[in-house]
Amino acid sequence: MRTDPPIGPGAADAGDLLPLGGDEPGTEPVHARAYLHPHLPGRPVVVLTGATEAQVRDRVLGALGFTRPEAPGRPVARRRTGGAGYPEWALRHDPDRAERALAAAPAMARAARLAGSRPGTAASAYAGIAARLPPAHLPAFWEQAGRHFIQARQPAHAGLMFARAREAEQAHRLPVDEAARRAAYLEFSLAGALPAKAVTAYAADLAARYHPGRAREELLALAVRRTLGGLPPWADLPRQLRTLARAAGLDAQAEERRALASLLAMPSVRCAAPAFWEGYRPRLVRLARRSPELRLTLLHLFPYADIDEWWLDLLGEAGALGDLERDPDPGAWLTRMAAHLKRGRRARPAPTPLLELVARLRPGPHPVRLGEGESWRARYLDADLLDACLAAGLPVEDPAPGLAVDLYEWLRTRRRDLAAAAADPRYAPLLHAAVGVHAAERGVEDLLPVPALRPFVREWIAAESAAAARGGLADAKEAVARLERLAGGAALSVLPGTREAIRGIDLTLPLRRTLAAGVLDELGWDALDDAADELGPDAEITASWPVLTLYTRTRAIAVGPEGRVAEHDLALPPPAQSHTVIYSAGAFLVVWHDGHGRRGYWSTEPDAVRTVAGRGWSVYPNAGHGFAFLAEDGARVTGRTLLRPGDMRVEDTPRLLCEGGAYWAQPEVWRAELRELDPRTGDLGPPAAPPFLAAAALPEGHEWAVEACTLAPLPEGVRESPLGTDGARLGARVSTDGHGGYRVESVDGRAAALRIERGLAPWGLLALPGAGAPMVVAGESIVWLLDPADGAGHWQAAIGPNEHWTPSTAGLARGTPIVPPPAFWHFLRPRDPAASAALRRIARPQVRRLLAAAVADLSEDAKRPDLPLLDAALTSLATHPRLRRGLSGVIRQAAELHMRLTHLTTPA
Repeated sequence: MRTDPPIGPGAADAGDLLPLGGDEPGTEPVHARAYLHPHLPGRPVVVLTGATEAQVRDRVLGALGFTRPEAPGRPVARRRTGGAGYPEWALRHDPDRAERALAAAPAMARAARLAGSRPGTAASAYAGIAARLPPAHLPAFWEQAGRHFIQARQPAHAGLMFARAREAEQAHRLPVDEAARRAAYLEFSLAGALPAKAVTAYAADLAARYHPGRAREELLALAVRRTLGGLPPWADLPRQLRTLARAAGLDAQAEERRALASLLAMPSVRCAAPAFWEGYRPRLVRLARRSPELRLTLLHLFPYADIDEWWLDLLGEAGALGDLERDPDPGAWLTRMAAHLKRGRRARPAPTPLLELVARLRPGPHPVRLGEGESWRARYLDADLLDACLAAGLPVEDPAPGLAVDLYEWLRTRRRDLAAAAADPRYAPLLHAAVGVHAAERGVEDLLPVPALRPFVREWIAAESAAAARGGLADAKEAVARLERLAGGAALSVLPGTREAIRGIDLTLPLRRTLAAGVLDELGWDALDDAADELGPDAEITASWPVLTLYTRTRAIAVGPEGRVAEHDLALPPPAQSHTVIYSAGAFLVVWHDGHGRRGYWSTEPDAVRTVAGRGWSVYPNAGHGFAFLAEDGARVTGRTLLRPGDMRVEDTPRLLCEGGAYWAQPEVWRAELRELDPRTGDLGPPAAPPFLAAAALPEGHEWAVEACTLAPLPEGVRESPLGTDGARLGARVSTDGHGGYRVESVDGRAAALRIERGLAPWGLLALPGAGAPMVVAGESIVWLLDPADGAGHWQAAIGPNEHWTPSTAGLARGTPIVPPPAFWHFLRPRDPAASAALRRIARPQVRRLLAAAVADLSEDAKRPDLPLLDAALTSLATHPRLRRGLSGVIRQAAELHMRLTHLTTPA
């Protein structure tokens, strides 16, 4: 049974307990008290409590039906009493009215249970309880209410409760135990429940209550304890302490020296706000000039605030930088400074005073490590700081794997020429890589004015020119796009040999490789193609594997591996938006938005329009790779349950695998975990994997890429698949090393390993007609064909209607009216085996003639839809019209790339 939150400072936990064996002042014995409840026979609830708190626990648990324990036996431990919570405060300080406090304990427990989920309601409940309590109890009561909000992670409401405690002190002019109040301020500050203005109000209250000398001591005591607890001193502290010291007639300089000695010893002082340091700067400088120890402290402080240049000026004025210049081994300090500049989420360039200081430092025995730091930016080196260190002759540690230079950040300030870094054989490769990243993302125009970077720009252009002809057609397209970022062609005029390198790109090489590897249009699904032609280019799709539904606003057609399965003429009302059609159990569920919510009907009862339930706004019943399975009775797994005619609930379907009639789901897309699913009930079992995964040995250093694994039973009538089958199953298991390395193994035993740098996950091995080794297919909404031998990218195909939104894939599956989701590629069959065989052995001269024909067609009109010269050349290569259309689209893209390169290298 769940009980209430603690009523005092808390039921004793392991961190509060002290061993027996002494009667240390300020401690009390702790007993184990056993509470019984009629609904928990033989299962006592044991609570560790101190003597005073026991009465509170008895009252609270009694309200919940627990019996009061018998007299406790011997104590089990001791604990420090500390400050009293409420109602304990009343037991200790106002025993005559303690009964009223104990009577409030159950109501406080009920309010505490609401603090997390309904903080406003809890605050109102506390206010009602406070109205029934004596005024002298209110500060302790409101502080305890604040503790409940702290425990419930509601710091704003906790701060409000704390403010009410202070208001009660003032309104009723109650005596104050300053030590207890200081402890409360510290407690709530460390919990993050007090804004800085609350501490400012505390300082003002101290000044009003006490002599300035005592007020200053109390304020400094809070500041020191707060800082010791991990919070930085607040910005106005120097002014407040100085004001109180002057009012008390104290030696202001001596008092500031004492305060600084206390605060600078705390690690959290480095997180103080800039105003704090500005308030102490004159005194810090004067003291540091006379104290080598203080100069050393300041030198290694590294304030977290964004005041790096200001702080270096302070260090210089105080003489600390002079000490560093005389240091025979400054490497450790520079290492810390380099890491310090990378703190937080925003990059901070090395300040000019730091670069000037580096030039004055002595080379020491220990190298500077510029790749240190705790934030995600630690791997990025400050190019100016690196160059300054190398130019000054300081030893710099060799670059570790994974380090990089961010030229975009460097260009924002750009104070050095990077000549020293470019000349260093260890760091020149990092600059070379940085130039490549910058050029690919932003072009090279802003790099050309830097003489030290020009050779790297020239090398990048040469490398991209070679890459355009080295891989497949998709690789060539990406390389050409990167080269086109040579804005205005200025680099080609400034850097000798670059224009010639680009002109030398021979696109027949990647085009031949792609044609020999195979194009998607060599495969087809006649039932799907016919339905797509019938519905037109606006058709959309939903999966009910192995059935795929194509639909428009007026008609839906469901097709399976062996042909057309069902049809339906839609009856959508005029205001219907974002509609979808789902095939299940031999019928169609039509769903749409009417501007207010989801509505729909089943094709078996088209006049019965009803509200469609389910979470989310989308009407699209998604499923990973398209594996939204039809169960044995034909009902579709939708969400986690079966969708049957008459059901009006549609939810997103998780990624599913199916083996032996059982299903496994990935409930959360962000967690690589499978759990067995019973779609009859929607229940999920414990984490588990199907035998196909569970029985397999993972490669060393790999884990299952659950989002890429597929598994399904072989449908009736299907005997083969271009993705492989063992005669009973379809699919593949995929593992990854987490760094772009993958291994794909089909159910038929074929396997391939490759590294993918594009952020794609492979899901299968595709055997195109007449090919030797299979190719890897990767990606879901846009599928890539990759060569596992060298990672070459050949083409991309957009699934369903996605080509409308992804122009980069346009024309690469021109012969296929609508590309099905990956789950349905198992049903694709060769269209023209003889043509495929000819493509596997196509030679460069033939490819050159095809490319020349396409270029000639486009030279007359770059936007013309037909390419008559190319179509004529393709007649002898392929007889199937869809394959000819597909080949025309692929070769047209190569011709367009050729024309873009020609434009790039033609002087304006």
